[in-house]
Amino acid sequence: MIGKKLRVACVFEGELTVGGGFQQPLSVLKEIYHNCNFDCIPIVFSKQNQQILHTLNIESILCHRGLLSRIKELFIKHSIIKYFLHRIRILSALEKVLFAQNIDICYFLTPSSQCLSLSQHHFIFTIWDLSHRDFVEFPEVYHNNEFNNREFLYRNAIHKAVAVITDSEYGRHNAIAYYNASPHRIYACHFAPSINTTDENIPSNINIKEKYNISGDYIYYPAQFWSHKNHIYILEALQILKNEGICINAIFSGSNRGNLEYILEMAKAMGLEDLIHYIGFAPNNEIKSLYTQSLALVMPTYFGPTNIPPLEAFSLGVPAIYSNLPDLKEQVGDAALLCDLRDPASLAQQIKLLLHNTNLREELAQKGVEQLAKLNATSIMDILSAILEDFHIKRKCWR
Repeated sequence: MIGKKLRVACVFEGELTVGGGFQQPLSVLKEIYHNCNFDCIPIVFSKQNQQILHTLNIESILCHRGLLSRIKELFIKHSIIKYFLHRIRILSALEKVLFAQNIDICYFLTPSSQCLSLSQHHFIFTIWDLSHRDFVEFPEVYHNNEFNNREFLYRNAIHKAVAVITDSEYGRHNAIAYYNASPHRIYACHFAPSINTTDENIPSNINIKEKYNISGDYIYYPAQFWSHKNHIYILEALQILKNEGICINAIFSGSNRGNLEYILEMAKAMGLEDLIHYIGFAPNNEIKSLYTQSLALVMPTYFGPTNIPPLEAFSLGVPAIYSNLPDLKEQVGDAALLCDLRDPASLAQQIKLLLHNTNLREELAQKGVEQLAKLNATSIMDILSAILEDFHIKRKCWR
């Protein structure tokens, strides 16, 4: 081990249609793979993800999970007969790959329950949010035992991990407070815009209004249709504007997570069906154009504290209207207009400000650039290097 580079497995999971939950670890992996001073071995669980990484010049190892391994993972993930399962000395498919690749430590790029299947390898865990604690009302974090499943994952993963990387100082504080975690093992690192908005090879000149038959200005909201994304709030604000004689369109993109039909039904009931344009999962080559041709990104979500769309808007010089919640405000600072989620009239007012004030748009664009630079002052490579340097010193103590 002395004199050798650490071999670090970076476990990349998820599906493209997850949106930000896919793009964020993809951006992190791209930065690590091409800039690290250790041996980075990406591991994926699907051929589709392996191919996506290949297009970015990232070569990965495909982990095939057999039936027995899948059954064990299923039980562990859902916390069923967990104490019995932890005593079964059967290596998971992932851990077999880790041994075959002579891995020293495993970095999970997502909040993966796969970490619970490891019995002989150390790991670094990721937390994106703990919103199931902050907003227990929403079905996606409460129904079907989801709250208990998340609690089981975090309580076990956090205390077993060599280090935990959270999305913000607020997230770091909550991880320590909620789970009595060791402060010296919890790190904060802000998200980065997705590569779909930073890649210079992706075009930004697709005529969005022509393609989707939109007349007039539109606001843009890229979000999966979960209830916590709060699409209904946008409908209420657009109805207020329509009653004042101001017709603003909205483009919604993202996959359906159970709430799409409700939102479209409500749009029709409120007389807004001509103003609401659901385009499904937005193609990568349209992302820049969807942002830059919009009046603003509007994201009235309840969950945070970090979300990717405001960062994408900042990177493209597009105004952002965001939730006026204490934890979410940390991410945008004074670079976004804020709306009161209890009062859709506040969103309507912010939209009118942008319609009539060109100087405000330019001011927000400049502040967005500054805020993005501030958030990126400490990179994931800085944090990961510090974690691995400390681990490397300890790792020398055994064969």
